[in-house]
Amino acid sequence: MTGSRTQGALRRSVRRASQALARRAARATTTAPATAAHLVPRPEPERVTLSDPAKQADLERYGFAVVDAFDEAQLELARELYAEIGPAPDDPQLALNWSFHSRSAEYKREVKAKMLAAFGDVVDRMLVDHEVYLTTFITKWPGPNSGFAPHQDPSLVDERRFRGVTVWIPLHDTGPVDGVDNGMLRFVPGSHRFSSALRVTDVDRSQVAGHEDAVLRHGVGMPTTAGQALVFDNRVIHYSMPNERDEPRVVLSFGVRPREAACTLMRADDDGTVRIYEIHDDFYIDVLPAENHLYEPPEPPIATIAQGDVGWTPEEFERLCAAAPVPPGVIRAEEVATAWRDPGVFCALCGSSEGLEDADRSVRNNAQLVCASCEQELRLRDAAEVD
Repeated sequence: MTGSRTQGALRRSVRRASQALARRAARATTTAPATAAHLVPRPEPERVTLSDPAKQADLERYGFAVVDAFDEAQLELARELYAEIGPAPDDPQLALNWSFHSRSAEYKREVKAKMLAAFGDVVDRMLVDHEVYLTTFITKWPGPNSGFAPHQDPSLVDERRFRGVTVWIPLHDTGPVDGVDNGMLRFVPGSHRFSSALRVTDVDRSQVAGHEDAVLRHGVGMPTTAGQALVFDNRVIHYSMPNERDEPRVVLSFGVRPREAACTLMRADDDGTVRIYEIHDDFYIDVLPAENHLYEPPEPPIATIAQGDVGWTPEEFERLCAAAPVPPGVIRAEEVATAWRDPGVFCALCGSSEGLEDADRSVRNNAQLVCASCEQELRLRDAAEVD
């Protein structure tokens, strides 16, 4: 009982301290008045994410925070486990690959089980009462196909009440060395507060579509040392350039939700209505991202929201970017020698471009694009499982 009271007091203390820091940060930030209803940001959740109040203030102000995660022994263990488990068996090793995109549920379960057994306590130390629902390796292979276009992650919790975050831990230093970048993560600081709109899983409905040039003008790179964590809000706009070095850049990434919040899946209708469904924590093991749009939730939605038009005009987006705060330690866009290079169209599962056209993809994003051959293979597999 005493331990429970102590933990509760600690959480209340962390919450008060982080909110005070966030209020001071907010007073130091000038944001131009919004015009449309969806451009009015929701109040930041009172629910604390990070145990360090200063890092919590960074997360609330910029949409991301750099947190020390692994010591040398833990970093070495993470590298050993990646070497032991290896890339996903169906990773074409041509571009940017998330292991949870693999068709092998057995492989994905092994990654989640071994990473949580080894590093679940690291996540518990950094965050306040959160649960990991997604564990994945992100491998950025060398070459021009490995860039990833500006985007926001889907709303993976009910953001009307909670904040969902990703804990992104590189196993190598990221950032430019002698002007050569291996694909450090880049952000538009403060963009998690550009809109109150929920974001659906369908990448065709990306709010960032059409604003990529402004993102590249205002975005900043966040170099990290191996074992540091970038903890970022699912709402913040982020992207990365191709890996121009000779070695793959490997990241261990955890999708994390508040313990009392359910993982969610969003569906949007043509009239702007958004349906919110609860999903189980192993959803991304059982359902392929490439088949997300085909998934029919078995239960009715927990909420239906009339969201309407949620896009920005170019003027609105430019104004929001220009007013956003810039954190220390970042590499500004004008300092980046590498220009964005469109990697072209290729299948996320096999890496082939055969039979694919530019119109088949969305927002320069190949993550959910599947060629006809792989789609046929998926259908045959699904039919065999039904039989």
